[in-house]
Amino acid sequence: MNQTFVCCSTYHVYISILEAYKFQKEGGESVLFFFDDLITDIDPFLQNVEKLGLFKEVVRIKGYTILRNMKKNFGFWRYVTDRPAIIRGLYHQHNEGLVRHHDFIRNSQINLFQINRTRAYFILEFPNNFFRMYEDGYGTYTQRLGTVRRLRRKYITKLPMLKGHDTQIKEVWVSYPEKVTDKVLIPKLKKLDITVLEDQLTQAEKQNIVRSLIGGVVLNRDASVTLIITQPLSEDSLCKESTKIKLYRSIVNQERAQGKNVYFKSHPREVTQYQFDDPGVLFLPKYFPMEVFNLDQSLGVDKAIAYFSTALYNLKHVQDKVLLGEEFLKSEIRKIEG
Repeated sequence: MNQTFVCCSTYHVYISILEAYKFQKEGGESVLFFFDDLITDIDPFLQNVEKLGLFKEVVRIKGYTILRNMKKNFGFWRYVTDRPAIIRGLYHQHNEGLVRHHDFIRNSQINLFQINRTRAYFILEFPNNFFRMYEDGYGTYTQRLGTVRRLRRKYITKLPMLKGHDTQIKEVWVSYPEKVTDKVLIPKLKKLDITVLEDQLTQAEKQNIVRSLIGGVVLNRDASVTLIITQPLSEDSLCKESTKIKLYRSIVNQERAQGKNVYFKSHPREVTQYQFDDPGVLFLPKYFPMEVFNLDQSLGVDKAIAYFSTALYNLKHVQDKVLLGEEFLKSEIRKIEG
């Protein structure tokens, strides 16, 4: 069966790549759609994905920006009673590449990650398709959908329930099914085992992914390496940007003082321009799924550090994983900001 993948993060793309290889061996083709309207400088990453030759096409689409201010732009009454038509119309108007692939999508299974209102379009436009949902962070495990919202959507706005609650969503793939608390999702749960998907790849396929997604980055392995994975601390209002830079500079200095080279990986949502004038610090591409390191043992690192990061848990070839934790982060912020 052909597959449609709808993504908005590099992690989504990585899972889509692994799944697309699996479906390709079963005789299917895949198309990948990527919401690019909240992310700057994503083109190099998507061009690298295209170089894989795995997807029939990689299509950039708009979703977040075109759905802003619907109530203001269309009026309260239409917003309440005719929102499905508004959403479909906006997508058709602003996404020629998506419309061009309607026939392919209609004859495919649709794979969604974070099912929010930007993904409502796919359920509205293709109500008879088979849908899968994949986890998107810890929110999948703790989510709740209130009774009032369910009744309002069912009887007034006629919108999809979202979050995997719609009847079209037949499967929900998560790493830890036993931790999901949403009673609607539990009957749909499937075990998402990234290691199994990675192990099903041939060596040539693994090298193709590594070569394509790492691009021209030359990894410096002439000394022990520490990987530092950052988080959008200032963007999420946890601290000032200057504080965030000091926090990560301190970790860099600590590792360099121990003779370690440093791989520095910024979070895709960060706008901070880190500058460490040190030849021993290598900046990895911002839009780059860290899980790619799992595909080649030679890419392993001696140590990986993060305050909190799901990517840290997903990495295989790391001797020492250091998760500093939110409480430690808060104490460090207090020391700097008072």
